[in-house]
Amino acid sequence: IIPPQDWLDRGDESAPIRTPAMIGCSFVVDREYFGDIGLLDPGMEVYGGENVELGMRETEGFQQNKVNYKQNTRGRKTRQRVKRSRSEAHRAHEPQGHVRPAAALPATGVWQCGGSMEVLPCSRVAHIERTRKPYNNDIDYYAKRNALRAAEVWMDDFKSHVYMAWNIPMTNPGVDFGDVSERLALRQRLKCRSFKWYLENVYPEMRIYNNTLTYGEVRNSKASGYCLDQGAEDGDRAILYPCHGMSSQLVRYSADGLLQLGPLGSTAFLPDSKCLVDDGRGRMPTLKKCEDVARPTQRLWDFTQSGPIVSRATGRCLEVEMSKDANFGLRLVVQRCSGQKWMIRNWIKHARH
Repeated sequence: IIPPQDWLDRGDESAPIRTPAMIGCSFVVDREYFGDIGLLDPGMEVYGGENVELGMRETEGFQQNKVNYKQNTRGRKTRQRVKRSRSEAHRAHEPQGHVRPAAALPATGVWQCGGSMEVLPCSRVAHIERTRKPYNNDIDYYAKRNALRAAEVWMDDFKSHVYMAWNIPMTNPGVDFGDVSERLALRQRLKCRSFKWYLENVYPEMRIYNNTLTYGEVRNSKASGYCLDQGAEDGDRAILYPCHGMSSQLVRYSADGLLQLGPLGSTAFLPDSKCLVDDGRGRMPTLKKCEDVARPTQRLWDFTQSGPIVSRATGRCLEVEMSKDANFGLRLVVQRCSGQKWMIRNWIKHARH
């Protein structure tokens, strides 16, 4: 997470940094207070998610407590560097968290809203990492499971962002994140504010994708085993590639008509997924940063499930052409529409026509 601009403008590297989340393995907390706000979610398993869940819960939920997490940005960088070495156990400087209630808890345990979380650059705590983790082979599954669990409890309509980021459907995602009824009851009991409030007041830097109609893998009727793919990260050509469901094959179609390929840009400071463009000058569609497209209509498309993908600028269709010179014998082109159909995996809402 990049520090907010007001901290950068201060020019004081030792000043506290307001942060929407933290590292979950290193913080100190008042036991009574921590119990009253629900501890860590006992339904999370193995690895990941607790840092984000606690961050959202703290900042959404508790007005009569002032909470301060002391962490260290330098420690965070050290940990990321150390984690890449698998040969031995390591000791590293890590962010330390400290939670301190600023007022007595009311007997009912009900909070109105608003703790706070800060990174304190000069704090230190040691973290010893095991050489071998028995759960390493399944770590992505547990990170995904716990992320979905946190999203279902705390993110309201914005939970679609987590499903999109993992490129999985919102209905029948194939991941059992467990029963969240007790955590939803906790949220109601603490009178937590909405995730929209969290974005407006705590994490305004987060990129919002609420205009998404549909997302996921996109397949053509002529080559159903191949998916639309962003290709090389530094390239400007979309390709067809055997379907694997990872972020390079995450396609988003928005209510504005944008067709974007690649992983989501989590904040406005990071690159966003690129727009598919038909500039009318050739037969090959290109990928460009959406804001760099000379004529906005060149980045707009009409698309319905099991129908064509049609450029609003040229009226041409995105289609698949057989070619011996192309990878897997398949090439993406824009040409006069021949009736090819495209299917996308996941719908959030259907466009009105």
